[in-house]
Amino acid sequence: MKATQGSSNYKPIPLPKPSTVFARCYSVIDIGTVPQMFNGEKQNDARMIHVTWELPGLLGVFNEEKGKQPFVISKEFRASTKSNSNLAQLISTWRNKAFTAEEEAGFDPSVMIGKTCFISFVHATKVKFRGKDIAQVTNENTVMKLNGIMPVPEGVAVMPAINPYFNWDWDAVATKGFNKEEFEKIPRFVQAKMATSQEFSKYAGGYNVAGGSYDNDDSSDTEDEKTPDAPAVEGNW
Repeated sequence: MKATQGSSNYKPIPLPKPSTVFARCYSVIDIGTVPQMFNGEKQNDARMIHVTWELPGLLGVFNEEKGKQPFVISKEFRASTKSNSNLAQLISTWRNKAFTAEEEAGFDPSVMIGKTCFISFVHATKVKFRGKDIAQVTNENTVMKLNGIMPVPEGVAVMPAINPYFNWDWDAVATKGFNKEEFEKIPRFVQAKMATSQEFSKYAGGYNVAGGSYDNDDSSDTEDEKTPDAPAVEGNW
């Protein structure tokens, strides 16, 4: 399977109302070490990751051939284990336990894949639609933005996984080599940012990401098909 730019008959999908819902992390993508900007000024490059959760209780038809699929929520994090980092705070809230000393020394983000939680989300208008009248909130003009996370309470039944799990790790690429077919399973807008990374320049061997500029506003919608599924992972971590 190859990622495409999508069909010409794109149909906007109404978004579910902001709420708190069951979720499962199914995709962790190592974006790589990329340039950082703050208030228009260039900062030191930073290693970033792109994490995506599926919401099995909220379904929509994004592709008629595939039928109903779960809405998803994505968020980008700096790959930092510092206690005040967004990633460290997310993990601490998610599992009611901060990073251990061992995890602070080196945390593998892929362990999040398969872990369940409850996520609260809000709506955020995409940049190009801000200040405009919006008749209906859809995935064309608005994204579902992560607003909070918590562990699944003990005794609460979890919903089965829907999307296959996916992980991209540049450290693994350094050892095994660049897999073009796997890379093309990554959403195009994420590929575009990965193409600006130091790791991409070093390991991608001149691969060209065609089309699709990076726009973090578009990080919530639905995802393309990923790698073969794996058993759901529950319990403490």
